[in-house]
Amino acid sequence: MPETIINVVGFLMLGWTNNFGYAIMLSAAEDLIGDRAPTAVVLLCDILPSFLIVLLYPLFQHKVKTWVTTLVAAAFSVLGFIFAGLSQKNYVLGLIGVIFTSLQQGLGESSLLAYSSLFQSSCVAAWSFGTGLAGLTSTFLYMLLTTILKLDKSLIIWCFSPMPAIFLVSFWITKPAYQLVTDQDEQQSSLSFTARLSLLKPHLLVYVSMFAVFTFEYSIMSGVDAVLDYPSNPGMFYTYSCFASQIGVFLARASLSLIKLPYFFIPTLFIVQAVNLVLFSLEAKFYYVNSFWGMLVWVAFMGLCGGLTYGNGVYQLQVRGGDHSKFLLSAASCFINLGILTASGIASLLQTALEK
Repeated sequence: MPETIINVVGFLMLGWTNNFGYAIMLSAAEDLIGDRAPTAVVLLCDILPSFLIVLLYPLFQHKVKTWVTTLVAAAFSVLGFIFAGLSQKNYVLGLIGVIFTSLQQGLGESSLLAYSSLFQSSCVAAWSFGTGLAGLTSTFLYMLLTTILKLDKSLIIWCFSPMPAIFLVSFWITKPAYQLVTDQDEQQSSLSFTARLSLLKPHLLVYVSMFAVFTFEYSIMSGVDAVLDYPSNPGMFYTYSCFASQIGVFLARASLSLIKLPYFFIPTLFIVQAVNLVLFSLEAKFYYVNSFWGMLVWVAFMGLCGGLTYGNGVYQLQVRGGDHSKFLLSAASCFINLGILTASGIASLLQTALEK
């Protein structure tokens, strides 16, 4: 029986609103801290709290109702936008806002991605599409409002404060099989810690691929792209590259409803992303491409690799996870965030080395 259209639309909106604030903070990284710290500091604040959430959440997800985590996530989102909008007065307040947004994204991702396992695969595809749309729309709007309309940075951040309300409405319109929720949570509660770890082993190929791809991708975005600058468009590459990468992410995640990659093709993507990191670093040092628009096309390809890994990874975990797909999808968020957290350290080192 096909999934109801309201559930598909609900998950698309959930993916969009859940990741919107997170993407905005990355787009605004240079504006939030200026030259007072490396851009990767924003990435660290945007991912470390989220990582701690997704690391711990799978261990007690069966004890907390999804609607409770959704309300808490929405509250974090409100605080995130409020504090981030104060960054022009004090960049520390801006970083506090980034931390609250990170908590919201981590709690929302780990709980709602697990929640999607209670629906058909069309809802997982809709969630993937929505997360890609979040990156695309947030970076485009930020680029439009800052570089073209030249609005005040704090006002731009506050303009997006209605997002938590849309997030809550999107959750409440979805209607899963509540008996299935109860049955899976009861089954989950009976598993020991060792048993839960053993559930991850058959899917390590997907988890390692997710970790590696996101490590390389965010090392490029926050470490290398922050250094690249071209005389034809001075001071604009970082903002435009955020948008370009999200075009690739969006296309990849949206494609899940049309085509699914074979399971064993997924690991090849992190090899491609590793090569991208090396070549981007060489470009930052030697400018052998030396083309503003050419590099943006390359950035979009990098985003495409990351989006394909995410979309196809969560799809494979759902279809192969059986009765444990809720736990497996929640664990996926942990590996993704661990990759981004690792990237924040690599990106700081890369930016410092390439600026010398």
